[in-house]
Amino acid sequence: MILGKAETFSTCTGEDILVIAIDEDGEGQHWGTPAFQKFLKDPRVQDLMLKHLTHEPCRPSTVMSDSAAEFDHLSALLREQVAKLSPFGINGSLNWEHRPDAWPAEVPFCDPKLLSHQQVLKVLKVLHFWQQGEEPLVV
Repeated sequence: MILGKAETFSTCTGEDILVIAIDEDGEGQHWGTPAFQKFLKDPRVQDLMLKHLTHEPCRPSTVMSDSAAEFDHLSALLREQVAKLSPFGINGSLNWEHRPDAWPAEVPFCDPKLLSHQQVLKVLKVLHFWQQGEEPLVV
């Protein structure tokens, strides 16, 4: 079924495609356009694929293992949330008159980069519950 859909997709789009699947019996199945079939016949490619499929994969690192990168992401998300709630949108500044009603009183309303990681998380959680029309759990 998957192979039939892949062939239909390839025919309709005119693109080269390769599908590799494991069936119910644990057997490998593949289908590819002529360009991929030629590619798979290369012994070097076969060797690389065999090594990849038979060796225990390395555990992938988390998407954001760096806490600084996570903080940057959360700060940007909070800035985006504030901009959505501001009547001036992205052009609005982070001043008191544009402060969302749900912003926790104990967290200063300022650029998220100036807040702690915990403060940013707290504000994001409170805004999320507020936008959903729910009361936040103890945050």
